[in-house]
Amino acid sequence: MNNTKRMSGKVLQWNYDQILAASEQKCCYSLTRRDVALIMAISEQMHWSTRYLSPSGTEIDTDLIDAWASGMETRLMDGCCPDGTLSRFTDDGIFQTSVDGGETWQDAPDSDPRNSGTLSPPLPGSGDNVRCAASDNVRDNFTSMRDSTVALLTAGTTVLAILAGIVGLVGVILGLSGAATAIGVLLIGLSAELLSLTPESVTDQLDETTMDDFRCLVYCNMEDNGQFTYAGWQALISAISSTFTGFPLTFFMSITQSLGYIGMSNAGTMGAATASDCDGCDCDCDGETVGETLIVFHGTEISRTGCNLQVTATLDGSNNAVTITWDGVHSWKLTVEALISGSTGSSTWQWYTWDGSEHGPFTSGSAPIGVEVTTIELSGTPGNDFAVSWDVATP
Repeated sequence: MNNTKRMSGKVLQWNYDQILAASEQKCCYSLTRRDVALIMAISEQMHWSTRYLSPSGTEIDTDLIDAWASGMETRLMDGCCPDGTLSRFTDDGIFQTSVDGGETWQDAPDSDPRNSGTLSPPLPGSGDNVRCAASDNVRDNFTSMRDSTVALLTAGTTVLAILAGIVGLVGVILGLSGAATAIGVLLIGLSAELLSLTPESVTDQLDETTMDDFRCLVYCNMEDNGQFTYAGWQALISAISSTFTGFPLTFFMSITQSLGYIGMSNAGTMGAATASDCDGCDCDCDGETVGETLIVFHGTEISRTGCNLQVTATLDGSNNAVTITWDGVHSWKLTVEALISGSTGSSTWQWYTWDGSEHGPFTSGSAPIGVEVTTIELSGTPGNDFAVSWDVATP
């Protein structure tokens, strides 16, 4: 079928009506890697509405053609092996294969192209200094990728140029020269999103504070020698997902997934970092930070982390009480509560809920575990001294 029409002898256009009517049925074709490379070389134009012509006068749906082109690019870069085995990356970055045409899928780490990379020796030395230095190196390598894409955006670029640049850096870290087609599928979304941002926006969203937050996630999920296990790499992916949103989530997730556990380990060895202080990284909370934002309104703070507060009750009227409230931005929930000293006598819990607006107060003899709140107070009967430990989380 001829889906093209020449316009003014210069620009080749595709017949929008014929493509719109085409089947979504998946078929197998015998394509060489060169064939794929040739199609990918022109695939960016498939996102442009000016490359389509509708003989019937149907309006070109830009969202639809973008979905067509993106889907084709993904399938070309995530295709069939010569033995008929299908392969794919899940949303969590796990490599899977299917031998029954896609009816069922199995995790296949032994066939994962990222696991074919060369694992570099760990940094010399031992102890927390090595782990801290490795996490610094990882952050610095991700910062270099940020800066490289900012330079491309400043100069004016294309999705394919951004994709090629990031894939090239990932290949160097992995020690793989032929991994681009397989791993590039994990980076298409990042490349497209980058093209929609300004250089200033990228720099603002990936500022030094954000990069340091990522460094702590790396530090908390790597081994003492500064390398990653497969399980540690998966735990890092989970921590990234629960810590970041928006473009920072796309940036850190896409590159971490594309590197795999070998690439993330190697990134820790590539650099000159000699850091010896990662005390600011709270590894007990798996990236949770809401505890750092909360305000102890009644009580004397004993300690706090991103996921736990310990507070001694102080007098509120005639009763001792602990009251913890939000900062006006970060709603929270209580996940576990316990007494660490003393007794409340009989307990009275009071709280305000949040669903975009505040409601309450609500009162009960039991803690509002798992409820999205702005404020919680626990008060005891007069004359009872006590201290509490509250585990907190982002709803």
